[in-house]
Amino acid sequence: MNKRYRVNSEEIDRLRGEVEHFAGFPMQTPDDFTRLSNILNSSGYGYVSPTTLKRVWGYITDTGNDYCPGTYTLRTLSNLLGFRDFNEFADQKLAIQSKEYTGQYLESRGLEIGAKIEIRWQPNRHCILRHMNDSLFEVLSSENARLKKGDIVECGCFTQNAPAYFTRVFRQGASPMTYIAGTANGISFCLLES
Repeated sequence: MNKRYRVNSEEIDRLRGEVEHFAGFPMQTPDDFTRLSNILNSSGYGYVSPTTLKRVWGYITDTGNDYCPGTYTLRTLSNLLGFRDFNEFADQKLAIQSKEYTGQYLESRGLEIGAKIEIRWQPNRHCILRHMNDSLFEVLSSENARLKKGDIVECGCFTQNAPAYFTRVFRQGASPMTYIAGTANGISFCLLES
């Protein structure tokens, strides 16, 4: 059954912002759209072409300035964020509002190889990650979390008091999955001394 979505430009803007935050990188170059397409596909949410994603972000306007993403595209992007469909995402606008953040954050690409980061979130969850390269980390230890020692995780940015979005979690013998730590109250992080 093809479900019809209520769409307005404010909700699409918010969806784009939340997807960028989740992915850990802004959608600015053709490679960014290819990377997001690969994240969606490899995480099991479905295939959305880089060209379609460029239209959603207004990077290309070959179909006109009033382009409205289709139901499948909106659902797939909403699924990535943990919502059942776009309507559920749109209904959350009072609970999840975009805002400027001026607090502390840490970009993964800026870390030295081998750097260790400790993250904590409620209730009583704790992990230590070792930076491997770019946005990949190895889980060195994990307490009370779904992440397990030995997992390889991808995270573009850690932000104090905001959720940590692991766009891919690689576990031996399993398909890659997506994981969000600290959905309710966010995480706290600190760099550990080498």
